[in-house]
Amino acid sequence: MTHESPDAASPAETGQRVTEVRYEFTDRLPEILNHLQASLMVTTYQAGKLLVLGVHDGKLKISFVTCEQPMGLAIDEQRMALGTRREIRHLHANREVAGAVAPTGTYDVCYVPRETTSTGTIHVHDLAWGTDGLWLVNTLFSCLCTLHDEFNFVPRWKPRFISQLMDQDRCHLNGLCMVDGRPRYVTAMSETDTAAGWRPTKATSGVIIDV
Repeated sequence: MTHESPDAASPAETGQRVTEVRYEFTDRLPEILNHLQASLMVTTYQAGKLLVLGVHDGKLKISFVTCEQPMGLAIDEQRMALGTRREIRHLHANREVAGAVAPTGTYDVCYVPRETTSTGTIHVHDLAWGTDGLWLVNTLFSCLCTLHDEFNFVPRWKPRFISQLMDQDRCHLNGLCMVDGRPRYVTAMSETDTAAGWRPTKATSGVIIDV
């Protein structure tokens, strides 16, 4: 079972109203996760949550972490990057801390917040680590980008049909596939070059682009 350490106070500590969360799952889900010896992380943009699903003592256990509009998520055994509304959160895996998280003995690893990179509002979607750092799908500016200490982001690639980088979400670039540490394929809703031009045909015009 994987646990993410929250970096904010709980609703009880801050006086916030606690909202009941209801969910349903099939009987097969705990079996699958147990067989794979894996946990599953899911971001929910509208609810503002990172969900961590795992199995302990044969039962499904779900943890929630509150974030502002979380979407993209990149993770491996040592680190995790989470894209939110205006920033990228960087977390490191800590197995020693995991053993002390209540209830003790439940978690294998705890991802502890280490730093945050401000990107401004770029509608970041997919994230992936490459040989030269973390790559982001910058949906608002219709490009792939990387991070930099002195800038919100550095544009590295844009589709051939995008004439200029503007904060207009021209094609709704979203998915990213890496091969040998480099971006290889991306997905977009359409090959449009106007502000939100993908919206009228979003049900029929999706594309996979060879980077």
